[in-house]
Amino acid sequence: MPRSTLPGPPPARLPKTALMRRVEAAHGGRDVREVLIELYNQRGNQAGVAAALGLPQATVQRWFRRCGIHTVTWAEAFLPPGRGDKKTPTEGGQLG
Repeated sequence: MPRSTLPGPPPARLPKTALMRRVEAAHGGRDVREVLIELYNQRGNQAGVAAALGLPQATVQRWFRRCGIHTVTWAEAFLPPGRGDKKTPTEGGQLG
């Protein structure tokens, strides 16, 4: 099953919308990032997270991006370690 992770330390200060704060309050005051990751790991995709929160999928997708949460596709989830890494031209590799 796909897993969601934070690629590094969270943004120093995540400007939260009123809706994000309502989601946090509805989940016992937990940070919205934790809620998103937990729901993604349970539901398997952003559409499932959106359904659980009663929000549009586009909103959830924007929150993932804004929070710096990286998700993997099903195909990437089943690749051997190191095989799913994408290289950029600045890393000396070819895209693809």
